[in-house]
Amino acid sequence: MEHILRPLLAGRSSGDALRLANGILEQLDLIGHRRARWESLSDGERTLVALARALASEPAAIVADDLTIDLGVIEGERVYALLREAAREQGLCVLSMTSEMADAAGASYIAALSDGRVIVPGAPPDQRGAVVDFLSARQQSA
Repeated sequence: MEHILRPLLAGRSSGDALRLANGILEQLDLIGHRRARWESLSDGERTLVALARALASEPAAIVADDLTIDLGVIEGERVYALLREAAREQGLCVLSMTSEMADAAGASYIAALSDGRVIVPGAPPDQRGAVVDFLSARQQSA
């Protein structure tokens, strides 16, 4: 909880900060870990706490590299749902790098990379099937 409360205390009463922190922990299904020490958390739980802390500071943007790598499918879906909600409601810009196309569901823009180069620049949502087909064909020919 301490990791999440720090950014919330700037300009807020401790009661308001605590309510906001609890809300973020509930959204990430971490409320049962609010008194846990960092060392006792799994890698996935640490990832969620780091995301909660980032969201608590109400940033304009979040850059995430393989955010869901240490999470199960359900937790990963919850994380991306929360990020999409924050993007809609708060105007948060999320730049997420992932090797899982399922993680890109709901993104407004997708750019596929291969060997450090953009190979499918800016596929909008209505062209995602083409991106998946292209990447699948490229992997099969490699």
